Order: sequence, then structure tokens, then C-alpha cells
Amino acid sequence: MVNSSSAQLLRDPIGAIHALFEEATKGHAPAAHEDYGITTLFEESFEEPSELAKVPSLTALWQQARSNNKSSLHGKLARVQCHVVHSDSEIYGGAYRNRQGGGWQFGRYGCDIDEALTGPLREDAISFEERTTLDCRCHADPFDLTDALQNVSLASGADDDVLKRLTVKLYNEKEEGLLHATLDIVGLVEVADEEVILHALIARDERLASRLSSSTEQASAPETRDAVMQELAAHLSGDALAAECLLLALCASVTVRSPVLIGPIALNLRNIEGDQASALKLLIQELAAYTEVIDLSIAGLNKHQLFPTHDGEQFKPGQIQLPKDTVVLLDESALSEGKLEERGVKNLQCLANSITSQELVFAFPFNEFKIAMDLCFIDLSKGKSLLPSTLSIPVKSGSTAAARQPASMTLKDMAIYIARCRLQEVEISDEVSQAIQNDFVRARKAGEAIDQALFGQGLALAKEVTRSYKRRQMVFDDYRRGVALASEVNARQ
Repeated sequence: MVNSSSAQLLRDPIGAIHALFEEATKGHAPAAHEDYGITTLFEESFEEPSELAKVPSLTALWQQARSNNKSSLHGKLARVQCHVVHSDSEIYGGAYRNRQGGGWQFGRYGCDIDEALTGPLREDAISFEERTTLDCRCHADPFDLTDALQNVSLASGADDDVLKRLTVKLYNEKEEGLLHATLDIVGLVEVADEEVILHALIARDERLASRLSSSTEQASAPETRDAVMQELAAHLSGDALAAECLLLALCASVTVRSPVLIGPIALNLRNIEGDQASALKLLIQELAAYTEVIDLSIAGLNKHQLFPTHDGEQFKPGQIQLPKDTVVLLDESALSEGKLEERGVKNLQCLANSITSQELVFAFPFNEFKIAMDLCFIDLSKGKSLLPSTLSIPVKSGSTAAARQPASMTLKDMAIYIARCRLQEVEISDEVSQAIQNDFVRARKAGEAIDQALFGQGLALAKEVTRSYKRRQMVFDDYRRGVALASEVNARQ
């Protein structure tokens, strides 16, 4: 009987795995499709959040082993949250027959094989199996202050880049549908020539906003909304209109893809540069589930590769390959005259397509395919952006006081609120829908300056106003506020 306590599995995970394998294969040959109860054992033992929290993060283990031989991490149990940028499959030896006694040794999860017992390996002495190999980017838990990767851009040159690119070996799972998924992994560590490999025992697909929204929220939606508005306005020269547009953009997400993309608000904030741009980026990084800053200077566009490529042999991920709910901060504040090279031109084309379609094109030598995204694009620029946007607004100094949130309202509370808003579904009842149509007809008859485009933009903003109050049902006042916002934005152009 295998000891299933979380404490024992933390002390000797490989011992527990071997015990289950040996118990299941007594008198039997191993089977490629058989799990031997290993996944169930670990999932049940770490089902409770309090037990799962006892598993050290991969970052913490790596930090502890800095001064030691990294090979000491081999076989340790670790957890990590990561984003899949590429997937493939491979054949490997899942079990090896011993030369004497007829027993088998387990080869999954990076378990070491004693070649002295197996002797010269023959094909009939190996159980060949298939597993999925994932090329992943690691993420920090935004509320885990011990995680060294917290608030680090996914493409930055941090000292721990070796951890930010991770190979995950996934067993008993197919690779279909995993590309761009965000996975919570608990597995066994293997370090090979400074490459970190995690052999997954538990793999859960969880949206980033869902992870944040599970935290406890302290205040009501209107109270938190007001606090977020005040904080954003304080970083936007007191401009209440720009602050509300930014709030709605952070809350918006894709709701419909076909036949027309509906939901996301790509926002261009103009007249932003220097210290104000830096301070605003830092604030958004605190409020978002995850952020990626993309340098849109001429040098930055020519240097970095935003789009993924494959030359037939090697896959190279792009910087824009990001998990759902990421806020992409496009920084044009340092843009000046210069010459865009071929890569720079392709980067701009990639961004423009990603903003308008929320799809990322994967280019292969003889074909290409598209992967759906759900990202929030915020473009900070001095003048009008080079890129398309849903809303473009010049930031102006306003009369709004640069107030901060009450002492009881933290940036963490605000981040939880925004995450929950992104997950909020919005419906329009028949009654409200009829009232909106009647109001549109009335406005047209009265000669008010509202055309089909303004009506559509106002209705889209109205849905996000509803979402920002965390209401499922839109009320007519939300529609009126949405149209008013659209009118105010257009009046500033």
C-alpha cells in the first residue's frame, strides 16, 4: 500500500511512483496506455488548496539551488504556471525489462534507469510509449510575493531566463487544444545541461482571470470602480474621460468571433510620453493579470520578433504569443524617425492583424494557420498611433483631483475586481433592447448627431459599462452612458 499523504509524496515522490508501478506490473508486462493510479494519487493528495500550497514553486527551488549543483533538483516535486507556445509529440522508453528476474523498471517522469540491471537494451526489452512535449513560458502568480518572476515581462532579459522557458513532458494527454493554454503544473524536475524539464503529474488548464477572480474581494463593485477610476485618472493628468475608457478597455474581452469580432477595446491613449508613460505602465502592470510591454521604437521593432516562425526544423516563438487576459502595452512614446527593416515591417503587420482580428498567424514553410487570442491592447503614444484602435483619445489635463484609493482599497483589490469584470457575462433583455431602439429612432427624428457608427460604438461601450459594474443585465442608463462616452471621445478628435 502506497503512503498517499502529501508530506510523504513531497519527501519521496519517485519512491511512491515506483511502488505503484511495481505493484501494478507484478506478473504483467507494462502497458503504454496504463496510468497505474499515479495521476489519481497525486491529484487526490494535493486536491485541497492548503495541500497544494505546500508544493514549492519551481522558482523557489531554483533560487535555493543557486549556490549548489542544479542537479540536486532532479526528482524534486515542484509547481509552476506556464503558457504553451508550441507542442509536439515524441516516442520514448516508458519501461525497461531487467536482464535478470524478468521485472521492469519505470521510465516515465524522468525516472532514472539502472542500466546495470537492464544490460544491453533490445527492442523487445523496451515498452515504447508516446508523450506530449510542450515548449512553455513560465509565469509568476501575481499575488505570490515570494516568486522571483513576479512582474517580469515575458520577453525581458532577466537573470532567470532559464526558468522562463520551460519544457514540460505531458503523459496520457494529447497535444490537441493545448497551444496557448495556460497550465498549472505539478511535476518532477529534471535539469539537463541547464535546460529545465518538468514531468507533469498534475496539469490543469485555467484562465488567468479565473485564477485572480477566485481571491476574496473586499468592496462592492461601484465602490471599487470609483477607486479604480480615481487611480487611473491620477496617472492621466486628471482626465476622467481617458480614465473611464482605460477602465472599460481593461474589463473588455472577446464575446463573439464570427461573423464579426465583438468585445475587445483596443485603446490608443495619446499625448503620453516620458515619466507619465513609465508610471502608467507600472500601474497597469499592478492591475492586470499579466502584462507584456512591447517597445515600438524603430530599434525595438527591428530587433524583436513578435510573430512565431518555423523553418521546417526549428520553431521560434514570438513575443506576441501570450495567454488569454494578458494586457499588451504598446509603447510608442519613444518612437522617432528611422528606417524599418523587413522584420520591423512584419512586426507592425503582425500587431495590426492581431489587434483587428484577435488571431495570431503561425507561418510555416508551406502553409500557415491561425490561433485565436483574447488580449487587451493599450497603445501609449505621443501622437496618433501607427496601429489600428477601437478608441483613440488625446489625454488632456482635467479638473479631477489626483485622489488615491482609500486605505482599505489596495491595488490587489482592484486587480481582482478587473479580473472578475473580464469574466462577467452581459445580457440585454427584450425590454431594454426595445428601449434602446426607440431611443435611437427618437434621436434620429429629433435631428440629434447620432449615426449608425456612433450608435454601434455607444452600444459596445454600454456593454462594458455594464460589465464594469459587474451586472449581468444591462440597464438603460448603461446604454445612455455608453453613447455619451462615444460622443465625448469623438468630440475630442
